[in-house]
Amino acid sequence: MDEQISKPPSCLNRQGSSCEPPARTPHGATAHIQYPIPWGAPQVRQLQEVAAQLRTVYAGENAEAIVTKEQEMIRSWKELLSSCEDCRLQVTTTTDKIRFTSMVRDLISWMDTVICQIGTGEKPRDVSSVEVLMNYHQGLKSEIETRDRNVATCAELGKALVLKKSPAAEEIKAHLDKLMTKKKEMIDKWDRHWEWLQQSKELLIGGESGVGGV
Repeated sequence: MDEQISKPPSCLNRQGSSCEPPARTPHGATAHIQYPIPWGAPQVRQLQEVAAQLRTVYAGENAEAIVTKEQEMIRSWKELLSSCEDCRLQVTTTTDKIRFTSMVRDLISWMDTVICQIGTGEKPRDVSSVEVLMNYHQGLKSEIETRDRNVATCAELGKALVLKKSPAAEEIKAHLDKLMTKKKEMIDKWDRHWEWLQQSKELLIGGESGVGGV
């Protein structure tokens, strides 16, 4: 007990460093930090019970020494619990930051792909061809709307990390700004091309009507 109380969790000893858990076993890392709690609690209770019994037997200085030692033990136990909780939060924050950064990278890559796909078809020559392009463009819109849930989840995770005052808060804010800027670029390009397709269709319909009326 004394050894565990006097030695803080290893994660706290690495504050200021990356303190990153293994990417494949973040839950294992957290479980390791929580390890002292289940075995320690029964021992603390047992020591308190023994101290209570001893106080009924001894008096004077001996009783005072027992009370003092019991109070020191309880204070040290609370400090250990606090250290474990601080380290658990640190590991959780680090794991969430890794997940957030990965999500941002994947989403921006996907957005770049969609941006490249917008407006890549040939210029429509008749109404049927422009309608084919419009159907394809609507398909991209459906994909964007489906992925928007992932974008929202990623943004919420980033905001939560900032609110937790993560050491990487500025970096997280930069990733968030980049993500939302790329999303706006994608949506704006989709809207502009959709407007162009609608205008092209109106012009082609007008042209076909003019030909049919001749």
